[in-house]
Amino acid sequence: MVLVVWCTNPLEDSHTAEKHCSLDWIEEVEEKFDFSLRDDVQAMVHDNAANVVKAIRILEERHGVASLPCDGHTTQLIVNHALKDSRINKALGGARSLVGYFHRSDVATMKLKLKQEQMGTAHHKLTQDVAVSWNSSYDMITRLLEQRWPVTPTLSDPEVTRAAKHYLDMKADLEASWRNYSKHLSPSRKPPSS
Repeated sequence: MVLVVWCTNPLEDSHTAEKHCSLDWIEEVEEKFDFSLRDDVQAMVHDNAANVVKAIRILEERHGVASLPCDGHTTQLIVNHALKDSRINKALGGARSLVGYFHRSDVATMKLKLKQEQMGTAHHKLTQDVAVSWNSSYDMITRLLEQRWPVTPTLSDPEVTRAAKHYLDMKADLEASWRNYSKHLSPSRKPPSS
């Protein structure tokens, strides 16, 4: 099997299914690269956006092209749905608040580096997760757990955290949740080293 990206073109209008599979655009690409969708393409891999799925259905009808939804994108959607569970969402929300605070505060970051040095722990930055990569939630949690000893005293420092910011805390129940979820989110790879 040969995988080929024939062409990418900007869609300057709305991203409807009809625009995605416009005959003018397809004929232009077929002519430019001397191929035929009907004769030379067995399948198209795509994400699961409704407009793309509809476009592929139209292409199937017109040109006999088979649809192959991307397994990675499908898995991502499944994991994102599971991460919406209220308990998981609360634990990840707590982690995001902590990491976000360190990312926004130069003082907190500086004090964390100092604590890492004093305690002899790895000089790793805290990792923020991103919605399109479930591995990043795992990375965020494992990094927080790795850095819990320097993070806790850093958050206790009045120069870093005002008394009113009591929600910025490595509470035992959150830490236990992070440990539990990190086991279930664990991909078959190591987290990033920096």
